[in-house]
Order: sequence, then C-alpha cells, then structure tokens
Amino acid sequence: MTIVAYGTSMTLHSRCGRRLGGWYLERLVDAVHERWGDADLRLINSGLEGFTTWWAAHRVRTDVLPHRPDLVLLEFAHNDEGKFLPAIPVAIDGIVAQIREDLPECEIALVILQPAGEARNGPSEAMLAHERAADVYGFPSFDLATHAERLVEEGRATWNGDPATSLTFDGIHHAALSGELLGQPFADAFVELVRDSLRMTESRQVPSRSSPASRAHRFSLRPFLEGGWAIGPATEEIYCKRNIAAFVDEIAAAGSPGPRLHLSFTGTVAQVFALGIGGAVRIVADGVETYGRLSSSEPPQWTLVNLAADVSDARHDVELTVLEAPLVLGDLFVVGRLAT
Repeated sequence: MTIVAYGTSMTLHSRCGRRLGGWYLERLVDAVHERWGDADLRLINSGLEGFTTWWAAHRVRTDVLPHRPDLVLLEFAHNDEGKFLPAIPVAIDGIVAQIREDLPECEIALVILQPAGEARNGPSEAMLAHERAADVYGFPSFDLATHAERLVEEGRATWNGDPATSLTFDGIHHAALSGELLGQPFADAFVELVRDSLRMTESRQVPSRSSPASRAHRFSLRPFLEGGWAIGPATEEIYCKRNIAAFVDEIAAAGSPGPRLHLSFTGTVAQVFALGIGGAVRIVADGVETYGRLSSSEPPQWTLVNLAADVSDARHDVELTVLEAPLVLGDLFVVGRLAT
C-alpha cells in the first residue's frame, strides 16, 4: 500500500530542514507493521505549508497522482476557516474527481485538525463542512481536533508552553508530544479502519454531481507572457526544493516593472502562483482593475493571486501587469478552459 498524506503544514514533515508538523503520522507505519508484520507500506508526506482545500485542488496532479497512491489522507480543515469556507465542497469534489479519474480504486479519508481553541465548544464551521463532504462520499474521517481539545480539557496536555506537556511549539504547529497523544490514537484508529475495510466487499459509489474544480487545468505560462520576463527553473535560493518542485518548469521572473501576463478563458476562476518580496501587481479582469502586493518575508513565500475569481461561467479577459519587482510567477490554473 502507498499512502499519500496530503495536507497543510500540520502534515508537512519539514520545510528546509525544519519540522513543522507531521506528528500525527508518527506512529502510523509502526502500527501497521505491528498488526501486519509483512505489510509493504509506503507513506508519502505531501504537506503544503499554509494551504487550504481550494488551493490543494490545483496541486493534485503534481503532489498526489505521481505517487500512484492506494489511499490519500486529506488534511486541510486546519486552514479552511474564513473566506475559504464556501469553497470546501467544490474543492473536495475537484480533488476526488481528479484522483478517481486517474486512480478509480484509490481510497480517500479525511483527517481533521484545528488551531487551538477552535473546537473547544464543538465542531467549527470548517470541521462541519469537511464532515458533510465525508458523509456525501462515504469517506471515513479522523477527528483529531476534538481529541486534542479533550486532552487539554482533561489536563493531559497544554496547547503551548512547557515542551514536556505542550501539543505545539508555537501555539499552532505540533510538537513531539503530539506524536504520542495524537499519533498513537490516530494509528490505532487507522489500523481498526483497515481491518474493517478488508472485510468489506461493497463497491463505493461516487456521487454524480457537478464538480467545477475537476475542470481545473494547469497551463504553461509562456504563451501568455509579454515583455521582460526571465524564463527558467526556480532555484533553491528562491525557496526550498520541496515547495518549488511543482513549479520548476514554469517559472517566470520579473526583475523590473512592466512585464504583463494576458489571457482569455471560459470558466469561473483563473489563478496564478506567485512569489516575491514586496512585489506588486495590477490585475484588470473584464475591464475592472484591482491591485495586489505580496507580503515581505524571508524566505519568500508562495501565494495565490486570483486573476479572476467567482465570476460567471463565461468568457473573460484578464491582464496582470508587474508594478514592482521582484516578482516570480509559477503555475497558471484555470477552472474552465482557455478561450480559443
């Protein structure tokens, strides 16, 4: 069995050598081997720092499918509160559609984590949205958010503070203690799930409903660039290798103001990954201007720039112009299709 753990920084094992999360996975392989000693189990960590379910729908073909998984664990509820809540159902539809199109027998399960306090008084809106999606598809879910709050309430752990008792090292990302207090219960529940699954013979029926995100396509930036772009692979100096892997063929760097990206598409959303320290852009979508700036940070952080979002399913014309450099663009995604 090959398992891909596809999630946020709570799943990501490390970034540039620093471990951010992944502790809930710590006991999984050992637990499976303890139950099935000859199990050939491969666990692939495809955590994405700062990602949401909606963003993750656009990375399935680069971060999940190449590993040919038998099971995908989805863990994005942690970052899904706020403006991303309405996108959860369609994003999960998109993730499932892309996995099932390529790997129809692949299993999917949801892992639910939340920041400190979010589940103290019951499930958060993001948790409820993920559980509703699990119900629609008949997917199992592992609610580690409620379990973590129960540990704190019972005095068995704290959210932050003393490393000997704290679930996190910064109030957000899990610390080593979570390997025991979250990882062991998760591993035990996972083994129970697999044991039950092996007894089941019923086929799973995927709901036949509209899945706009399943029409999300990745395009090369090159045909749509105008002006002084430098085209080439990203370097580890720009960002660590783990996170540039999906962009290495489609990097476009602007070292001065002026370069443009221009495209027409038929659909509902056009997005581009961008990177920079203080880079600014002007976006004109169907004649309406908006302006954006990438926050300064070291190392530079990948983000998503919405070229046109939440628009009607029709033909649209979009232009991005670099106002301040440096600015680096990665993958272009369109939910819909490019206009001819």
